[in-house]
Amino acid sequence: MTHVCADHVSGLFSKSAASYAKYRPDYPQELYESILKRGKLPARDFTVGAATGSGKAAKGVSPFAKVIALNHNSEHLKHARHLPNVTFELGAGEKTGLRNNTVEVISVAAGLHWYGTNLPQNASCVQSGGCVAAWGYDLITFSENQRPQEELHKLFTFTLWPYWHPRVDHVRQRQRG
Repeated sequence: MTHVCADHVSGLFSKSAASYAKYRPDYPQELYESILKRGKLPARDFTVGAATGSGKAAKGVSPFAKVIALNHNSEHLKHARHLPNVTFELGAGEKTGLRNNTVEVISVAAGLHWYGTNLPQNASCVQSGGCVAAWGYDLITFSENQRPQEELHKLFTFTLWPYWHPRVDHVRQRQRG
């Protein structure tokens, strides 16, 4: 593995790593099942989790025989849930150093904004029939009552948004299609 960690990126969210691990949502098992159905992955031997944070998605792909979960922040990795077949490593998902055609799935859970345009360059390590699976989430939607929706929108747009990294907006707009 090639470990690339820019100081300005690796230090972000270090102070809140414990809270991040505690409050970050898990993803539904159906998500992982749909990813596995899209590819032709009979072996389920090897997957890489990029931008793993504290390893929430690593748990979801743990049915693979070997999982490498990468993150650029060592504090997040200290709070990862350790599983027998998951190796957590300090590193950047766009520079894994893996040989071509060795990985069945690269997963990026709510971390695509860290990569800009670099992640597609890493796709050469994905086997034929494998996939790069990236997902995220947006604000909760209240269908019955618009008042909470309006308040949440104001909080997110005017109070919190100025603190987000600029790449988050790019990914958010692209996800909305």
